[in-house]
Amino acid sequence: MAKVVFERRFIFDHLNTLFDKKEKLLEREEGFFTKIEPRNRKADYTEAMSFEVYDPLWMLGRQRQFGRFQGNNCGTTVQTKIRLFTSPLVKVGDKDGRDKAFSAESDPLEYQVERRPRPIDPYVRIESALHFLSMKSLPANKAALLKVLLRQFPLDPFIPDKPLNDRTLEDVKLGANLKLDKLYRYYGKRCFDGYKLFLANRISFSSSQVNLDKALAEYKAWFRKKYLVDGDTSNYWSDEKLGYQVKLKTDGERFVADDYHTGKLSWYSFDSDGQKETASAQSNSTVLTALPTPATFPAAPNRRLWEFENRRVQFNDWRNDDVTALASSVILQYTMMYSNDWMIVPVEIEAGTVLQVGEITIKDSFGHVFSIDTRQHYELRDHVPQERNVGFQDRWAIFAHVDYKAYDKSDFRTHPGLLFPPTLQRVEQGAPIEEVQFLRDEMANMVWGVEERVSDLCGGSLDSRSRSDKVLSIIDEERKVDDRDVIAPADADYSFLIQNRVPLHWIPFIPQNLKGNPRDIVFRRGRMPIWYNGDYQPVRPSSQLLGVKKDANGKVVPRYIYEEEIQGYGTKVGLYPQRTRWFNGTSFTWVGYEKKISGTQANSGLMFDTLLDVEKPAED
Repeated sequence: MAKVVFERRFIFDHLNTLFDKKEKLLEREEGFFTKIEPRNRKADYTEAMSFEVYDPLWMLGRQRQFGRFQGNNCGTTVQTKIRLFTSPLVKVGDKDGRDKAFSAESDPLEYQVERRPRPIDPYVRIESALHFLSMKSLPANKAALLKVLLRQFPLDPFIPDKPLNDRTLEDVKLGANLKLDKLYRYYGKRCFDGYKLFLANRISFSSSQVNLDKALAEYKAWFRKKYLVDGDTSNYWSDEKLGYQVKLKTDGERFVADDYHTGKLSWYSFDSDGQKETASAQSNSTVLTALPTPATFPAAPNRRLWEFENRRVQFNDWRNDDVTALASSVILQYTMMYSNDWMIVPVEIEAGTVLQVGEITIKDSFGHVFSIDTRQHYELRDHVPQERNVGFQDRWAIFAHVDYKAYDKSDFRTHPGLLFPPTLQRVEQGAPIEEVQFLRDEMANMVWGVEERVSDLCGGSLDSRSRSDKVLSIIDEERKVDDRDVIAPADADYSFLIQNRVPLHWIPFIPQNLKGNPRDIVFRRGRMPIWYNGDYQPVRPSSQLLGVKKDANGKVVPRYIYEEEIQGYGTKVGLYPQRTRWFNGTSFTWVGYEKKISGTQANSGLMFDTLLDVEKPAED
């Protein structure tokens, strides 16, 4: 916007000319139009664009006309005293309600929550054995020790050698994995089974038996921490929600992350489990004295009156004709009018604590002292115990926790404190070990769990589609069909298809109505049959996510997924290896799940009870 210098003499001369012209037009009884257009008297516009004040009295009058003198107090904050209450986190709980002691100094929260136990596959057996041989506490004669270990804990064949009539579908899957066969050919006679060594109580070796027993105890502790065999029985992953559920507790408060699946765990992942009215008795109280500084952010109005706005100020996307933008318009007005009143006071808080601001005392440049006691907004009324005085935090807040059952209780009061969980700022993530794509099949009225990538049992992953095609080709070659048993009338126009087959890595989930469940429909994992070796055999999943679990009696536990977790565009869940370093210098490695929207739809092509046209040879 061009800002032009107005001179009093120029304006008065121009107005006198207009008044003379107006009188002449009135004498002729004609209409007239008045327009004041300032002009610059110099060719150089630098002076005109500077908006210099030549007439202070006129400028003050214009400011009064626009209401710039209606401020209540233009004092500046010069000192701030803040009373803080901090409560340390002492326990962490899983979805089954089991709690255990927790210390933010020892482990990051992601490592506690996300880590999954490693299945004991051939790669784990070999990797653990090589680690044992590399331990420095072993005796010097490792060559003789290796011969003893090979004899006591041999590696069993990774692919069972069974007759053709005794093979199952799982045996065919293992036989189609060429990497597994190469791995056993190389390590079968050169390495022992590290998992068998972990289960053993002692190694029968005459030389340096005391040192060998200590090394075995050290190896077992490493094995438990590395692969989570039996060291941690807590379960934070929910198969029904396809996400993690974790609870953090102080001495008197509890915060819940009911559905965490993004791979980034922070304060906004948690909600309060019940309102906390006052600071905990075990809270630590401190008083902080600091000098506040003005808060700045992109798109904020400039503080100087005549300074040009920066190009970062962009309000082009805001539309005042959209009724859904009411909240945006309120925030926009609040930002434009009161942004120069925002101040920042730095506060250093240890990770793994809950912070509550008790009282704020402000002293401005005029010597006035203002005190804000935030605790008075959380006192219960005597005559209505169920209600509470509504404070400014309940009306509008950016960083706040509400009850995770707020919609069920119709209570949206905010928690007075803010959680600072001991989470990571950065994690190194590798390529996915497993990937499962969940797709809705509206034509078949079901959901498919498509295993796109699964573990190759050799430390890597393989494409499930390629393996499925190879296994199906092996089955077709082994299946011998006698044409005499096939009834094919020459004059038939149609053939009846009972059911066709789908790829082996497509695992079905059937809608089911469970009694006593508040949800109308849940998806239950099913089985696709395939004819092999003279019988119908079920197609079992190969991934750890969809794997079959059994109870103490050996019975298969049903696998359910809530309907709202499978989006219309598809949901993908991957198992990723991760590594990080905590602030005490300790490194942590684990594998964990991450869910995201994939934006994919598919049709399985499943058909059953269908009439098909019979292809007849063309007549000569």
